[in-house]
Amino acid sequence: MSGAINGGVAFTQQADALRQRLGTLLPSDRWTDTLGEVNNWGFAVAGAKKDSLLQSIGQALLETMQDGRDVRHFQRQFAAIVTREGWTYRGPIGWRARVIFETNLGQSREAGKWRQITEARAAGRDLWVRYVATMDLATRPEHAAWNGTILPPEHPWWRTHSPKNGWGCRCTVLMVSPGMLRREGWKVSDQAPPVEIEDRTINTAAGPQRVRVPKGIDTGFGHSPGQRPMDALVPRPAGEHPLVTLGDMTAGDANAVPRIFGTPSPVPPPPAPRVVPPQKILPGDLPAEEYVKRFLAEFGAAPGKPALFRDVLGADVLISEEMFRDRRTGDLKVTKRGRAPTILLAAQALLDPDEVWTSLDVTGDGKGGQRVRLLRYYLAWFTTPDRRRTGFALFEQGIGTWRGVTSFEPSAGEDERKGLAYLERQRRGVLLFRRGE
Repeated sequence: MSGAINGGVAFTQQADALRQRLGTLLPSDRWTDTLGEVNNWGFAVAGAKKDSLLQSIGQALLETMQDGRDVRHFQRQFAAIVTREGWTYRGPIGWRARVIFETNLGQSREAGKWRQITEARAAGRDLWVRYVATMDLATRPEHAAWNGTILPPEHPWWRTHSPKNGWGCRCTVLMVSPGMLRREGWKVSDQAPPVEIEDRTINTAAGPQRVRVPKGIDTGFGHSPGQRPMDALVPRPAGEHPLVTLGDMTAGDANAVPRIFGTPSPVPPPPAPRVVPPQKILPGDLPAEEYVKRFLAEFGAAPGKPALFRDVLGADVLISEEMFRDRRTGDLKVTKRGRAPTILLAAQALLDPDEVWTSLDVTGDGKGGQRVRLLRYYLAWFTTPDRRRTGFALFEQGIGTWRGVTSFEPSAGEDERKGLAYLERQRRGVLLFRRGE
């Protein structure tokens, strides 16, 4: 198991681990937006909000890794990417690129090693895992004390102490076979090193927040970058939160997931509403199919002919009639609650939004567990001679594109205040775009 950070072609599982994370792009305002194990689930760069920016940085990392190039090669690519994207970031460019490079390639390397360990374990092999620290004057005292610890791969100590364990941490894990134990004269540890939990305060978009982190581990780490595949081999209580380490960090508060993932406090007031052209309000007696057809036509799509639309952030969103079908029955739901005549306001929210938000959504999966999704909300505020109106479009991140979930005017056929309150509840997570900013 090898794969150097600076030079050396990545092994298969290492590249696969990074490639899988790149399938889910996590925009953020700051590094605390995507704290802990959330980073195992997707790819984030602190302060990077645009999909195109995240995708370009991630692809540069993957190509550098696969080609066995060093950090200097990535720094040159990074400089070209941020110039092209017009991204303003914190810190000197060389330092910022090195942090991104070493952290992501190091975490991918460790995730790849855990995939190898999991594969070997699933094949029935007897093995253990050894903590390996670089023993020199720059090594943290706690990491040096953990050096040589040998435990079964299922041991819970690895869930919080598997490297990397901090910025610039050079520790790693080593898969140990029975033969290696005999040759090296190593012994399996009688017990795991003691775990001392510290309370720390971090500054999030929602204000100061207390988190719990093992002593000797930097805040934001304290989770195994590759433990998730091992979870399949370890029985877990039904309904346990999938982001288990983040739950541990917040004393089991599952609501902390969307709270840590952004949401400024207080949320800024919505932009002033725009005047709706009369032709954007359709007659109330059209067939359901006609309303859907009119909506799709705004994006060059048609029933049975989906289309890709490039949004204000440069992301590809898939427009199709499935947005208006009940996923259980397949029936069109466009006429629900009298929303059909204002369906073009929902299209306008996507074409020309006032705000775009993204957040993690944690829901039941119907099997006693929980499902984590990344959602994107397109919001728009309008006014007509009779009242205030709103537009809403919801998309879920898929592989390479955002898939439409639904789109409607929340206040159509309802009390205006209820519609505005509905939209207000969607203003959570990370604010990606705001008109005029």
